[in-house]
Amino acid sequence: MLSRAFRTTVFKLHAWVGLNLSILMFLVLLSGSLLLYGVEIEAVMQPQMRTDSAPLETPASVGQIFTSVRDAYPDVQINSITPRGGGFLADTTFAVTRWGQQINIWTDPVTAEVIGTTKVNGLRSFLHAFHVSFLMKMKLGDLAVLSFSFILFGMVVTGLITYRRFWKGFFRAPAGAVGSRGWWGGVHRLIALWTAPFLIVATVSASYFLLGHFGIRPAPLKPIPTLERETVLPPGLDGAMLDQVATLAGDAVGGMEVTRLRLPGTRKQRFEIEGVTHHAALEGGTALVFVDPANLQVLGAYPADEAVPGRKLARILQSLHYGTWAEGISRPMWLVFGLASSALALSGVLVFAARVAPRPQETPKGPALRRAWRGMRPLKWLILAGLIGAGGLYTYRFTGVFAPEWTRIYSRVPKSDGELRISGSPQAGEPLSLKLRLNGKTATDAQVLFDGNPVEGTLRPNDKGAQLLATVTATEGRNRVSVNLPDRPQAPLVWFIGRPID
Repeated sequence: MLSRAFRTTVFKLHAWVGLNLSILMFLVLLSGSLLLYGVEIEAVMQPQMRTDSAPLETPASVGQIFTSVRDAYPDVQINSITPRGGGFLADTTFAVTRWGQQINIWTDPVTAEVIGTTKVNGLRSFLHAFHVSFLMKMKLGDLAVLSFSFILFGMVVTGLITYRRFWKGFFRAPAGAVGSRGWWGGVHRLIALWTAPFLIVATVSASYFLLGHFGIRPAPLKPIPTLERETVLPPGLDGAMLDQVATLAGDAVGGMEVTRLRLPGTRKQRFEIEGVTHHAALEGGTALVFVDPANLQVLGAYPADEAVPGRKLARILQSLHYGTWAEGISRPMWLVFGLASSALALSGVLVFAARVAPRPQETPKGPALRRAWRGMRPLKWLILAGLIGAGGLYTYRFTGVFAPEWTRIYSRVPKSDGELRISGSPQAGEPLSLKLRLNGKTATDAQVLFDGNPVEGTLRPNDKGAQLLATVTATEGRNRVSVNLPDRPQAPLVWFIGRPID
């Protein structure tokens, strides 16, 4: 039996930590809960992410999606294609524009027709960035959030220690005749008991991510190296070739259904194909296949059911943490428990406000949250400063307030010949500012064209050649900037800014 003095000490620790970290606990648990349905929540606000196609129809292949996206946006760099596999969500293709903007291009799951585009830095990205690192792009943020897993685990343990015979309280309704303190205390204990298993699973599974920060992770896969090639993507890459890659991957693991296909981003990278089979739920993860872009040979195939024990354990911990261990059941269950855990943090604050006066020997006065704020003592100012800092990081990362004034347009034109930058993102029919730098002795005599029409402006000489500042009107087309140099009449410099993104 635990002594009463010990229980009292544990209770004080539980109450102090819970009160002072209640705001952060609430935000971390709420962001993680909403992240479970981050895509669906965004789709409610973004109609271009939704589709009316019947899920039973034959789905579009990755090759059809690639062809449709390439036809609509010929100048973007396609990084990955993710078929959604039914439901009201459209298929998504992650791409990067010539001016460096990351976008998702949404296509109909059956016809592969482009529905629209969205920016990558949306609600889902914000929730993820906050939940995993408090919006900080550094290890410190990751470790700060992961430390909460230990704190939450400790809150569960200390709560169970202080709640005598807790196993009898699962169906004990809060007593309404004992005042606000007793009622909120009953609510807090009831929610805590029902969410305790969820919190234990969520915090223990988070240890996988913490260990990864210290280099403790499953051994990396070692597929056969790729052959040397001169280009990043294979020559003649089209939809038919991607369908062939997907077929090779499916054959390599026995009828795998592709869930994501990543295209190589460098000359040493491969096609990476993720997928599932009808045994996916029992396998505890997805299969992975590597294909060489040079000769379309399978470099490695890794079915989920043949993974080494360490990798299987990692998949189990990930699926438990993300709530994907039984997709149709676990995600809704994890959402309910996650939201209830968020409410648990708030109910604990109200318990404190109902039982503790702002100062000794005084009756509680004023709103409950004000009394709780006073009870946080000096630590509240540190938390407030952290929240203000998080607001600043949100402004920096997810708004255009601190965006660079000029962004470079990616092109095959060597930087030794010249460089084109634009101000802002092009919008069809709107003014578009150009900053063109040309190198060479004849640069001041060059002819600059935008979509075949002369650009108004003067090429002013500088120490390397010339520079032009001009304003044009963006079009729905490829927004082609070409430069004809007197000493290179047959080899103009060409930049394709690309089609404006909605």
